[in-house]
Parts: sequence; structure tokens; C-alpha cells
Amino acid sequence: MNTLSIYKSSAGSGKTYTLVREYLKLVLPYPTNFRHVLAITFTNKATDEMKSRILKALIELAEEKNKNLAQELSQVTALSKLNIKEQAQKCLNFILHHYSDFAVTTIDSFFNSIVKSLALEMKLPLRFEIELDQEFMAEDITNRLLNQIGTDEKLTNWLLSFAMDKMEESKGWKINDEIKKIGKQLFKEEFYSNESTDEPDYNHITLLLKTAKKKFEQQARSFSEQFILLLTKHDLTIDNFAYGKSGVANFLTKLSKPDLKSDDYTPGSRAFVAAENMDAWQTKSKRDEAVSSLVESALHPLLNNYITFYNEHFTYYCSAIEVLKLIYVAGITTHLKKHFRDYRDDHDLITIADANLLIKKFVSANDTPFVYEKTGNKFRHFLLDEFQDTSDVQWKNLLPLITNSIAAGNSTLIVGDVKQAIYRWRGGNMNLLQNGVKSDLKMYSSLITENNLTINYRSTKEVIEFNNAFFKLLPKVIATLEHADESLIKAAYKLEEVTQLFPEKIKTDGYVNILFIDKKEITELDEDANWKNESLDRLILTIDQLLKDGYSWGDIAILVRTRYEGNTIARHLYNNGIDQIISSDSLLIDKAPQVQFVINSIRFLLNQKNILVRKELLYFIVKKKTNEIQAHQLFSSYDFENDSLFKSYFPPSYLSLSKSFLQLPIYDLAEQLINLFELDKTADAYLQRLLDVILEYIEKNAQDPLSFINWWDENANRKGFSVVTPENSDAITIITIHKSKGLQYPVVLMPMCEWKLKPKAGELMWVESDKEPFNQIYNIPVNFNKSLANTFFKEHFVNETQQNYLDNLNLLYVAFTRAAERLYIT
Repeated sequence: MNTLSIYKSSAGSGKTYTLVREYLKLVLPYPTNFRHVLAITFTNKATDEMKSRILKALIELAEEKNKNLAQELSQVTALSKLNIKEQAQKCLNFILHHYSDFAVTTIDSFFNSIVKSLALEMKLPLRFEIELDQEFMAEDITNRLLNQIGTDEKLTNWLLSFAMDKMEESKGWKINDEIKKIGKQLFKEEFYSNESTDEPDYNHITLLLKTAKKKFEQQARSFSEQFILLLTKHDLTIDNFAYGKSGVANFLTKLSKPDLKSDDYTPGSRAFVAAENMDAWQTKSKRDEAVSSLVESALHPLLNNYITFYNEHFTYYCSAIEVLKLIYVAGITTHLKKHFRDYRDDHDLITIADANLLIKKFVSANDTPFVYEKTGNKFRHFLLDEFQDTSDVQWKNLLPLITNSIAAGNSTLIVGDVKQAIYRWRGGNMNLLQNGVKSDLKMYSSLITENNLTINYRSTKEVIEFNNAFFKLLPKVIATLEHADESLIKAAYKLEEVTQLFPEKIKTDGYVNILFIDKKEITELDEDANWKNESLDRLILTIDQLLKDGYSWGDIAILVRTRYEGNTIARHLYNNGIDQIISSDSLLIDKAPQVQFVINSIRFLLNQKNILVRKELLYFIVKKKTNEIQAHQLFSSYDFENDSLFKSYFPPSYLSLSKSFLQLPIYDLAEQLINLFELDKTADAYLQRLLDVILEYIEKNAQDPLSFINWWDENANRKGFSVVTPENSDAITIITIHKSKGLQYPVVLMPMCEWKLKPKAGELMWVESDKEPFNQIYNIPVNFNKSLANTFFKEHFVNETQQNYLDNLNLLYVAFTRAAERLYIT
């Protein structure tokens, strides 16, 4: 039965059912065979679901409760229904008695187990660990780097440049988080492919690029100066030429001005026409023979010489500008890589990306069968789930196993959907599902079968019809955008794979609602915030209506793009009396006004000269005791120098007992302040979680208020500092689209369904070039912007734009297909 089956599975089309059926097809004829089947998923949640679905199916078959599945299995295994019942019971017993051999696992867990088996051969430390907490690791290497400020002159200068750049962008001078973001890049596979520890000579590269940039500008200026000199000599102005201030003469004159942008050096269409046709220098009605003679003898050759110069040097010039902007980030990254290696060595750690690349190198340098036999590998059949999220390195490591399986007469099943490829930022390569597998296994092409799972068993007829129509049209629209790759989008959104069919019995009481809020109707300054506020208010009304229609809290899911959006929505629901909320990413306590007030009240006790904190404290109290409008009116004319309100609104004991307050342990102080300001009159989940966080803090840290405030400033935005809600309660789920993949909900709400299709301007991206001296830097950091189209990195720019179009299209597809019955989009 040597086959490779590829199933392309659209949303809700029974992917997990197919995997379970194929698993049972392999194990039911020979129940002990379960030890030789490996099923790989991508998340722990998916692993748990597949295990439970397999065990549930075996129980149902053993108890003769799933006649349809039994019928299907009988046809493909030649087992009678009686035999299926008996074999299912045997298989169930074997799995339960040898559960450790029940090989349904995440791809990371599988590779980690191989690395541990080969630790001696790979010369790894005897007691090494695999680090999973990338957040903590990035924080540690960032702190190590910052501790070198003042001792490493070169690094200090780079960090100062980084801070100044952030300040110019109005992002503040604190660069810890920005450096941590760069540090997280080190966990990506592409950063591992360059093992060189040599630091490029950034000073020399910087000097070369600055010299080239200056030389280009000087040369362009010299063309302009020659042009202006000729005009002056012949008593001419730009008005003597066609189009005046918007014509070729003005373009050449402008090149002499200081502080030009790179676009200013690019000749416009009129300049190019004038370079081709000397008659274009003048209008027919104002033609002057003396001017024509000057154009022919001097001006026309001058323009063509400039255009030749521009064509030869402009790309280098633009490339130098873009690299010089962030050359210090390249230097910082080199230092981060060193600290990254030191951290791993100091703690005897490797990362998940380390594990993948260690296996790849070891397999390529050794006899492949030996490598996998040494690990005790006993698998003959493979089931690979969510294959569109597999990375190149992961596939190269699996390929020897798959090849051996097919060659030995066994089977492999691959399931995925390129329309749900939303993990490119994590290394996922959807092209593997489209073409890569067939290309790498072309010697077995006769054994490869492809199938489309096209029936949607999840959603109502109305939701399916909407998504069919929408995702038939939207890819065509996106394919018309600038730099879009029509073939790439068409390959992912083939009509036969987008259009889903209905099962014979389908519910027809579905509903889709799309609401557009026009920003033009909003007159206040922050249009974006205001349309979202209106959307949030309407969200409350929609939830109320859903409850009246008979839905429970637990039937409703709110999908968001970012954790920030999720937190905004969660706070809005909470502030409107809806506390039945489940979310691992939302309800962050550091954003709650009452928590900020408690923290600020501690800050003020530590430093009563802090006017900003005083204002924030007073604003909270005034708003709490009056209302927000009156508070705004009050503060617009309030004299903070006199500050009589502070004494009238704050309990006298707050200031009179400030010294004794500061003697208290931090937990007692927080409790006292909550009580003093009467914040505990009603149960408050945010304040309760704050106290829990303080308890967790004092287990390992000093209990004085100052130490706590310093710790809070560095850690308050961590994911763990959110209101904890039980997963199985009847509550609304707030979840990011990425985390919702594979899940379904009766009702899906998307109250902030608006995002940019292109990468965000200023977003850090990494590029390469084979041109000198850019080829001396591996992974060059640049800011994403349209000017990259004029550089040696144009291919990176265009590819990133194309991939982002597809990423966003896929993200929308995943979001819209989570709904089983109702879908609300704002």
C-alpha cells in the first residue's frame, strides 16, 4: 500500500475526520500497528483534539455506535462490521495499556525527541534543555546587551543612534522593547543559516556608503550648476522653456538645492520626453531659435548625460540611503547573536529552531537510516496535518522518513489548505503543499494522489454561499493592486478549491451582516478611534440581541487581529457589565484605569514632586466622583501650581501617612490603597489579579514598594498579567484570528475588521544583495517603504508586498470561515 495521498482541505470540510479515518484504516487490521503510525500536528490543542477523536471513534466502533464510519472502514479494509468491532476493542486496549506509544504529537515535540536521542553524537551538553520561552530568552539577551553600554564604545554609539532615531519618530527614547523585537528575529530559521561569528567592518561599510551617497549628490548638483550657469550666461530663466516650473528646466535647476529627497533626483516624464525630442524643450507658440540652438549644443547633451549618470548610479545611491538608516541595527544584531550564543552555552540550552537545524545538518552529514534508527524510530506510516504551515527545514528533516516509508511499501497522508497559510512569519511555506512535495518526490509521482475535500459540514447554507461569493471575487480585486502577483493569488484561490459544496442535510437559518462605518461622517480629530468606538457600542447591542435570540454567552466568539484590539474590546465589554469573557490574550491588567491608579498612587508616595503622576491620580478620582465631561472641563482651566483640588478630593491620611505607608510590604500597601480609595466596594477582577501578581512577585523578589515599581515598569505588559477566566465557563471568547484556526463557533463577531494589505511602513525587514559592499552584511535591516523599489533590494520589497497581500487574504478567509451560523463584520 505504498501511496502518498495529498488532501487539500478547505475550512469545515472534515479534515480531522479524514485524518482519523486514515489512522483507523492503518491500525484496525493489525491493532499493534498503532506503534508504527506517526501523526504530526502543529499545536498542542490540535494534538489533544486528534487523540481524543481517535479514542472516541474507537469507543464508538467497539460499541457499534458509528455505523457510517464502520461502513466506510469496512469498504477500505475488507473487515466485516463484526471484525471492526472486535479490532477496535483490541486497538483501544493496546493504546490504553501502552499510551506512551500512541504517537500523535506536534512537529516540534517530534524533532525535540530526535535531538535528545542523538545528543551524544551531536556533541550536546549532557544535561541540555530545550528552551520554549522565547520571550524570557529575548529579554535576557537584551539585558545582557544593555549592560555593555559605556564599556563597549562601538555598541554604545549604535544604541545612541537607535535611541535618537526612535525619538525622531516620536516613539520615545526607551529602546528595550525595540531591541527585544530584534532579538526575537534570532529564533527564526533564516538567521541560523549563517553560522559566521565574524563581525563585518561596519565602520568601513558606513564610510563607503556615505562617500558614495555624498559623491552622487555632488555630481547631481554639478549637472544643475552647469545648467544654471548656461541659463545665466544667455539671460534665460525657466520661464523660457516649456511648462515653466513643472518642466524639464525646473527639474535641472532643482538638483542644486540642499536636502533633496531621493525621489527629487528622478527625472519626470517631461524630462524623459525632452531627452528624446529637442523640440519638447519649448512650446510651439513661444519657439525661440536662440534657445533652440542652446538646447541642441549644450542643454540637450547635458540632460542626456545626467540621465545616463542617473541610470548608472541611482540604484546604488538609494540602496546606500536605506542601509545607512539602520546600519546600527545590523551592528546591534551582531552583538545580540553573540549574547544569544553565550546564553545558550551558559544555560546548556538549545531552541526549537536549533533542534530543526541540528537534525538537518546531522542528517546531511551522516547516513540517514543510521540517524533515524539510532533514535529508535519505528514509524512506517505518516499522517501530516496543517501541512501549509510546515517550514523548509522541517520538511527536509521529514523527507528521508517519507521517502523510506513509500519505498518500503507504506503510506503517507498529507493534509492542508494553502488558503489557511497564516504562519509565514513563523517559517511556514505554503509552496510545499502546492508544488514542493511533488517536486521532491517526483520519483514516486505515479504513487501520488491528490484529493479536494469540498463539502463544508460546519456552516449554514447562507454562510457558505456568502464565503463562496466573497472569496471568488476578493482575490481578483487584490490581484489588481500594485506589485500583486496574480499567478500567486490564483494558485492559492483556485475556483474549484474556493467553492464549497453543501451536504445533503444543511441548516438554512444562517445570517451574515456586514456594517460599514464611514469615517467621513466623523468630525472629531481621531477618526480611527472614533469609528472603532462606534463599532464597540454597536457590539454591545449585537450581543444583547443575540442573547434575546436564544444564543448563550459561550456560543459567541469575537475575532481580533491583535492582542491590543482584543484587550480594547474586553475592557469595553467589562466596563459595560459583561464580565463573562474567556481570553488568554485580552483583559491585560496594566491597561485597566483602576490598576493604573493603584500603581500611580504608589509612585506618588515614592516621589510627591512627580506632577504628571499627580495629574493622572487627580483625573481618575475627579472622573470617578463626577463624570468624564465635567472632569475635562475642570482640567482645562485648573491651576496645578496651587492644586487645591488634590487636598479636597484625596483622603487626608493618604499624604499624612505617606511615610508609614512606604514602610509596609508591597502587598499590604496595595491592599491599604484599594481600601482607602474605596475601590473594593464591588468585586473587581482586575484589582484581584493585580494582588495575585504582587503575591507571585514577592515569592522571588524584595517586598519594598520601590523595587516592585521598578519591576512592574519592566514586566507589566507580559501576557501573563491578565484577568484569568476559566476555559469551560459559559462566556464570550475573545481570540486572535491566528489562534482561532481549526476552531468553530456558532456566532463570530469581527468589530474591528479593517487592516492594511501592505506591510506597515517603517516595519523592520531583512534583505540581502550580492553587490559590494552590501554583500558583506548577512541579513541587512531596512525599513519597509516604497523607496525600496529603487534599490538593489527591489525583489525583496516586491516579494514582501506580494506575500503580505496573500497573508491578509488568508487571514480574512480563516476569520470568515470560523462561523457556523452567524457572521457579523464591522
